Amino acid sequence: MNKIEHLLTILSEECGEVIQITSKILRFGEDDHHPSSPQSNGQLLIKELNDILGVVELLEENGFDVTDFANFDDIEKKKSKVKHYMNYSKEIGKIE
Repeated sequence: MNKIEHLLTILSEECGEVIQITSKILRFGEDDHHPSSPQSNGQLLIKELNDILGVVELLEENGFDVTDFANFDDIEKKKSKVKHYMNYSKEIGKIE
């Protein structure tokens, strides 16, 4: 395994942690927290998103091409697509 492969593995793990905390937010709420942690679920989500950004920076520092990372046009296209399908879900009664 080389450095890039190692960092990609870490990136995968961090994405899994985002999945876990978003599930907790959906189940227990953004402001709730585990009894052993002072951080809310919302705060933990922000931490995990920042962890992803940190790994992306390490990928770049180690030669992985992230030239198009945070591409405004791609971001706007994704937002438009999400809004389109969110409106559709609302039309068919799946979103209040």
